[in-house]
Amino acid sequence: MGSLAFLPVVERPLAMDVQALANRFVRLDVLEPSQVLVCVVAKSSLLERIKARQFDDPHLLVLKDTVQRGGAKEVVIGDDGAIRLSGRICFSNVDGLREFILEEAHSSRYSIHPGVTKMYRDLKQYYWRRKMKKDIVGHVSRCLNCQQMKYEYQKLGRLTQRLVIPKWKWERIMMDFVVGLPRTLRKYDVVWVIMERLTKSAHFILVMTSYSSE
Repeated sequence: MGSLAFLPVVERPLAMDVQALANRFVRLDVLEPSQVLVCVVAKSSLLERIKARQFDDPHLLVLKDTVQRGGAKEVVIGDDGAIRLSGRICFSNVDGLREFILEEAHSSRYSIHPGVTKMYRDLKQYYWRRKMKKDIVGHVSRCLNCQQMKYEYQKLGRLTQRLVIPKWKWERIMMDFVVGLPRTLRKYDVVWVIMERLTKSAHFILVMTSYSSE
């Protein structure tokens, strides 16, 4: 769009809105003087990426030769040159396509981490690949969110083990250090806590952070 200086002041906001729509790939067509048709076209680049990499896969090349010889009835090569099996597009593991498709089907905002069965049912409607279910199982098992949140990936809880009750005083003790305290006049800044487990009696000893284990 050219300069707005040649337009009347009242028409400049409309021209700016038209330019904003053009920047968002919205095309305006004037069919009649009194009508304006707005057409929004959204295309995914994934399909073009799959078609460009299909014949880099040796297995898909063999499948293509089989189709050209008429040996595979369920596999067809469409008008766009893409190989499809029963209507599902075949994708390869070239240029990270497999991981990209699995990541989009599992971790995108619209998928919300489905399980193996749900993810396989969703993908097999549109995509085909050898051992795709095995790839899905491996991808889901490596998902950190699924391992932490889903029940099937968590270990079953067991009975807690009771601590042994000591029979004599000072047979078993616990120690801890309280650090980050203000330094005293004698430069002590740590409290060493020693507690006896049977009677819960404790000793509090002032030490310094510069003390070593010796």
